[in-house]
Amino acid sequence: MAVQESLEATVTAEMVQPETLTISYGALGTVNGATQFISSAIVGVVWTTVSPVLGFALAAGMMVVGTLALLRVRKS
Repeated sequence: MAVQESLEATVTAEMVQPETLTISYGALGTVNGATQFISSAIVGVVWTTVSPVLGFALAAGMMVVGTLALLRVRKS
């Protein structure tokens, strides 16, 4: 987590103009927080209502889809 958060801040600083850096950090935190909440809620509901194995499988599937999406964006 420490490496990921450090890299996100560094990459954000390199991608945006200096005058928009603070708002960009805020947007990054908001998007990260909202998506982590949504994904945790979905996996938690599946875990509770169906089974922990399916909850883990769903989380693993989401990670694979995210990885493939990042690879596709990187190639473009």
